[in-house]
Amino acid sequence: MIVRDSQGSHVQINNHYDQAHRLIITEQWDGKVLQKTHYQYDKKGNKTAIIDENGHQIIFEYDFLGRQIKVISDQGTIEKQYDVLGRQVAEITPHGKTTYEYNGYGNPAIIHYADQRTEQFIYNMDGSLNLSINSKGQQTLYYREASGKIRKVENVVPSNVNSGQKIFSIFDSISSFIHDHLSLEHNFKSKIESALQLFLVRIV
Repeated sequence: MIVRDSQGSHVQINNHYDQAHRLIITEQWDGKVLQKTHYQYDKKGNKTAIIDENGHQIIFEYDFLGRQIKVISDQGTIEKQYDVLGRQVAEITPHGKTTYEYNGYGNPAIIHYADQRTEQFIYNMDGSLNLSINSKGQQTLYYREASGKIRKVENVVPSNVNSGQKIFSIFDSISSFIHDHLSLEHNFKSKIESALQLFLVRIV
């Protein structure tokens, strides 16, 4: 297989697999230098190591359920924690701890990043994603067809939110969403009432 690298040069890549069809060696040839990367696995088929030709390693560790719990490299160690349902609830890196919260249906609800950023997700009754809110307060709305297929995605940036402002809570977002719809409904009803009154006056 021939691909282009980040500089636009052609690079030939050859992959080698074992009898279980697992990738064990990647050879990368740019016409001058041949680089090899080796991959290792345990008896369960979990990838346990990636080793380049310079001896640099990335080590993967798993618990007895086969869940990845550690990634060890020259950049430091990443640890992953899970709850009793097998959902990842935390990731600890040299830069801090990221935690994950879920709703009653098991869908991701809030992500608290190590740098204090937060992302939130709100769902429809059928479990499909309805609204996501990033750390800058930008809301992404997902409009769906009756079948559940996404029909439209709309990004909304609140005018009173800047990059350093804390984002809305889930309850604030829901309240704001309901308030906006009630305001629209009120304005719509007012216009209809005004039109009816004008119509009746003309009849009289």
